[in-house]
Amino acid sequence: MKKIRRKEMIMFFEKLGLYTGSGLSVNASLGLIANDHNGKTKVLYTDMIHTIESGHGLSLSLSSAIKLPEAVSGLLHAGELSGRISESINISKNLMEKQEELKGKCISAIIYPVVIGVFAILLTIGLVKGIMPQIIPLLQSLKVPLPLLTRIVISLSRILSDYGLYILLISTLIIIFAPILNAKSRRVKILVSAIVLRSPIIGKVVSDYMVSLFLRSCGSMINSGIDVERAMRYASASLGHSRNIGQSIKAFIGGSTLGAVLKDIKYIPAFVASLVSAGEVSGHLGHSLIKSADIIDADIDRALRKITSLLEPAMMIMMGGMVGAIALSIMMPIYDVSKVLQH
Repeated sequence: MKKIRRKEMIMFFEKLGLYTGSGLSVNASLGLIANDHNGKTKVLYTDMIHTIESGHGLSLSLSSAIKLPEAVSGLLHAGELSGRISESINISKNLMEKQEELKGKCISAIIYPVVIGVFAILLTIGLVKGIMPQIIPLLQSLKVPLPLLTRIVISLSRILSDYGLYILLISTLIIIFAPILNAKSRRVKILVSAIVLRSPIIGKVVSDYMVSLFLRSCGSMINSGIDVERAMRYASASLGHSRNIGQSIKAFIGGSTLGAVLKDIKYIPAFVASLVSAGEVSGHLGHSLIKSADIIDADIDRALRKITSLLEPAMMIMMGGMVGAIALSIMMPIYDVSKVLQH
């Protein structure tokens, strides 16, 4: 099974939706898309065509060839059963575009603070490792008790001098292998998810992001004709709190309304249950779920702007504080000596 980038998948669904919408069969559409590619990608699409020709549907063909989100797989399966495959393809494309847009906003919000933070760390390491070894002998020759801040900076300088290469090597290995472990190991993924969700400020944003994906996926599938129970099962794959969702599905099967079920999930905003209940009464449940996701997306956007506006000055203060601490660690012993000489 091949994992392709989300943007490539969106482009694939864009073409597939255009071709099938114009009256072409799925096989003919895949053939035209395959002709636009070479090498392994062309072979991939050709294999999909053979799978469909052998009697399998588009959803199974795609799921066996590429790593397809379960919500998208469910939408395609519903389109095949209802005979509205072109509509399901377009809904899948819109769903992935919305997810990509929201993910892009989250990434762009943290790029600047991360760059400033990395620059501050590199600057501090450069000062501690490059300048302090030249200054330390002078400070120790002053024959005065060194202030605590100076002793801390000297210790940090010695640690970097003695173990700096090992620290760099370990940090590089963590950066390289952490994403791989997170993708391959379910336990690591659960641990990372738990840490992130319990983090101050950012944990709420991540939780809202996953809830938005769940609601939008569920609403899109219901609009395409999938029953609510199956829509919840497929959409829960986008939500990290799968155990709670599993219990909610059981409660829904037991006779509870979806609004009442969502009301009992603590990390889903309270207004969602009211909107969903109204949608159930009016017969527009899918649209109510998508509207709830839109409201949460707007909240996430505002939260990200707020976090960015707070992080930028905080990072600048941190950088100034690091440089100031090193400067003070050098100046304080010299000031103590000057006071002694004056007396």
